[in-house]
Amino acid sequence: IVTPYTTNRVIEPLVSIGKSIDIGSGDAGNTAVITLVTTNSGLGSAYNLRLDDTIIGAYFNIATISNMVMPAGYAFVVATNGANALASYMSDTNALAPTNTLQSSSALTFSFSVHLAQSVAPNQRLTNGVVVTAASTLYATNLYANERDKSGANSGASLTTPNIAVVKSLYGTSETNVPPD
Repeated sequence: IVTPYTTNRVIEPLVSIGKSIDIGSGDAGNTAVITLVTTNSGLGSAYNLRLDDTIIGAYFNIATISNMVMPAGYAFVVATNGANALASYMSDTNALAPTNTLQSSSALTFSFSVHLAQSVAPNQRLTNGVVVTAASTLYATNLYANERDKSGANSGASLTTPNIAVVKSLYGTSETNVPPD
């Protein structure tokens, strides 16, 4: 049977991201390690990758944001905007592919630490999200105007601050009866 249709396999990246916080419950001043794992389950590599994580200053001390794990070929930048900060991992334009790409059927892990703000209220749920804001199908140039943006994947994670607890301890008494009345 002759048919006028042709099947073409599209080779593109399919980028997703996951986010976790190493503590499920934290108090003011505690350190939280935030881990981002981005995965490409598509058939092609993702280039010019960028992950943006908005850090809310009411929940976290933005002055304490510090990179912990970053693959070769990437850069870590923290930009403050008033009370909040944007922690970003992005392909280093000075590195050569494939170092700064997300290869097909692979994953990259990034992590940073940040302290909880002194102002976090007890019994509060703190939610934080990350977005893949750039992931293109072409490396470094769009000479033929065929580049497609494969960004948009997002993820979030939460932790809670414990409720206030009052503890009473007795250090001494004038009671003389044994056992006490």
